[in-house]
Amino acid sequence: MALWNLSGKRILIVDDFPDMRSLMRGMVMAFGAQQVEQARNGEEAIELLTRGRFDIVLCDYNLGEGKDGQQVLEEAKHRELLPFTTAFIMVTAENTTQMVMGALEHQPDAYLSKPVTKSVLQVRLQKLLEKKDVFRTINRSLDKGQPGKALALIDEQLALNSRYRFDLLKMKSDLLLRLSHYEEAETLCNAVLEERELSWVLFDLGRIHFHREQFTEACQRFASLIDQNQAFVAAYDWLARAQERMGNLGEAQKTLLTAVERSGKSLLRQRALGEISQRNQDYAVAESARRKAVRIGKTSALRQASDYTELAKVLVGNDSAKEALKVADAIKHVFPNDPQAALGATVVESHIQARHWWKKPVVKSSVSTTRGSNCSRKARPGKPSSCSSRRSGACPAIPSST
Repeated sequence: MALWNLSGKRILIVDDFPDMRSLMRGMVMAFGAQQVEQARNGEEAIELLTRGRFDIVLCDYNLGEGKDGQQVLEEAKHRELLPFTTAFIMVTAENTTQMVMGALEHQPDAYLSKPVTKSVLQVRLQKLLEKKDVFRTINRSLDKGQPGKALALIDEQLALNSRYRFDLLKMKSDLLLRLSHYEEAETLCNAVLEERELSWVLFDLGRIHFHREQFTEACQRFASLIDQNQAFVAAYDWLARAQERMGNLGEAQKTLLTAVERSGKSLLRQRALGEISQRNQDYAVAESARRKAVRIGKTSALRQASDYTELAKVLVGNDSAKEALKVADAIKHVFPNDPQAALGATVVESHIQARHWWKKPVVKSSVSTTRGSNCSRKARPGKPSSCSSRRSGACPAIPSST
């Protein structure tokens, strides 16, 4: 049996510290890697992923200014730059709940805590690549957009009593849902549930009920999952959607508030909280969520001009017209080549000006209409004034003739 090595594997190392990049590069080259590329930040990582495919990506979470590791993974998946065959490993020295939850939400293939030793890296890579080899033909079919073929290959692997049986069943269930094969997916999930109550099974059953518009049952499934596993944040998102479809907007907002407390670095989650809070006329929560959506979106591929326009609308509602105008003006600079964004900014500015026109300062006339202390009566058109001050030329009510 050949010794394990990384010969022939194309590897990308992403870290903002040169010493750490050199250290990781030395480790993988010691395992036989020959094609190793490096990126200093998230932008460089995305550029390299755009140019070609990698077998392994070792990406640090904290990359300094700009995109962090979570956003690199998010954008790579959003733009389909990360094939199913690629192993993406998040590396970090941080261990805060928000960071860990945010990173894991985008489902990297593995997670490594610093300091990373050579032996730990070898064990993790060896196990991960072994699993990738089992799924290789399945993942290639998915990369080619052939979900039907992928399902057939999954069944072949299941027939071999693979040690990755539950991983294969999870992948099959997800594919069936994507193909809207809800009855078959439900049968699979119920069969697995008889063996073991796994979080993904409850989650998929909840999604099946949701897609069938069985919102009461969907709420029950998602609530049951949350009781079992409070760290499964996606369940909160789907529970809020089901509650919203049932008209329980207040409950949906409470659910999303809990979700952002557990994992608040999701642009989509903050956006959803902002929308539901505005509908509930809870403008304080809406403003907070909209601000966070704009802040997170500055380095996110999911950023939209509507995040800015909606923040401006909330600010107007909260009587912060000046700041709302600044936000509307920012749209033109952040989205300079987007006609729809420019139109949105113009609409917001018009709305602000129309709403606050009465607050414009009144320009005083150079001629005062206030009667002086000696003015006894107003002058009437066509009538001479009886005011003694007017006759003396000192009355402020009527300009003196020249």
